[in-house]
Amino acid sequence: MTVLDIGKNVRTQRNKKKMSVKELAERSQITPGMISQLESNKANPSIKTMTRIADALSIPVSVLFSDDSDELQIVRKNLRPTTSFNGLIYESLISNSMKLPFGVYVATLTDEFSPDEKHGYAGTEFVLVMEGEVEYYTKDISFSLYEGDSYCYDASIPHTFRNLAEESKLLVVTIPIGFMPN
Repeated sequence: MTVLDIGKNVRTQRNKKKMSVKELAERSQITPGMISQLESNKANPSIKTMTRIADALSIPVSVLFSDDSDELQIVRKNLRPTTSFNGLIYESLISNSMKLPFGVYVATLTDEFSPDEKHGYAGTEFVLVMEGEVEYYTKDISFSLYEGDSYCYDASIPHTFRNLAEESKLLVVTIPIGFMPN
């Protein structure tokens, strides 16, 4: 299994945009020191941090998890790029190396999941509850979603969610702002 060089990907994408570490830090609201640590693989970033960086670079977050392999990819279940924190496990379902303008993930919320503060990013998000039950919070409203329910929303609106089951699995599709499918 290949270990992804996320730091290299951040640096490569930043350089493609002709952006300094300081400029990326300002745009992503992350300290320049943290950007440098990420680029040298001395820090383990959260999904929230990676989303901020991707948003600042105007790229899908999946590009930052790319392994630069061939254009045709099969992603085996046991080899999916995976990130976890606070009882939340994100697994990429598509090959990040294809540099598609969207991300597709399975998000598993364990009974240890603790939601962070409400957050948003420039784009659209689609969520399908494959197993379990979750409660979403956005603006001043909250609502429950059950197995088979789906929700599509403007992801720039601050939002978070809470697991209401022992374990819930969500299919998450992220589409950054500016992408319009044909």
